[in-house]
Amino acid sequence: TGWMTWNASVVLCDYLERNHSTLVQNKLVGDLSSGNGLVAVCLAHLGSQSVVATETKDCVTLTFQNIKLNKVEGKVSVQTYYWGEANNPCLKCSTVTLCDLLYIAIRDSLERELEDTIREMCMSGCTIYFAFEQRLQEEEQSFIARLQESSNGGSEGLVVTQISPDKLNTEKLSPTDESSVEALL
Repeated sequence: TGWMTWNASVVLCDYLERNHSTLVQNKLVGDLSSGNGLVAVCLAHLGSQSVVATETKDCVTLTFQNIKLNKVEGKVSVQTYYWGEANNPCLKCSTVTLCDLLYIAIRDSLERELEDTIREMCMSGCTIYFAFEQRLQEEEQSFIARLQESSNGGSEGLVVTQISPDKLNTEKLSPTDESSVEALL
């Protein structure tokens, strides 16, 4: 899955570009399961203090190659990490991005690991921008509902808020994809 650029990454990069001064500028930012590194490169170019890009062992080489090709290796550190494991490198970040991980989590039966990882980051104080393209309506809605139910008014550090669709630019996507991208904060 790290071998392509997903629509949610394109939409999130555009959103971050339009709001970077308050969201990522001069901050330590993480990009969980960075894939090919597009969002990590974007974060580096938008003035993040530094970026931690995580990926599985199988994809970390590709992520690093794209970081190097885009000349941001001095700002972006690429590290191997699997959801649910101890020592999540994104825990030290103030802001973390997650793009199109929900489909993968559902497809590979890793929802619990992803959910635990999101909770852990929220409890450590991270603000998470979680963008995904809806493909599996019921399963995705169920996952988000579980996150919302467990937020307990933020008592566990977890508050789920959807970014209004009118604040998302889908012009760079093909017309059939426009209505399916959602973003959560």
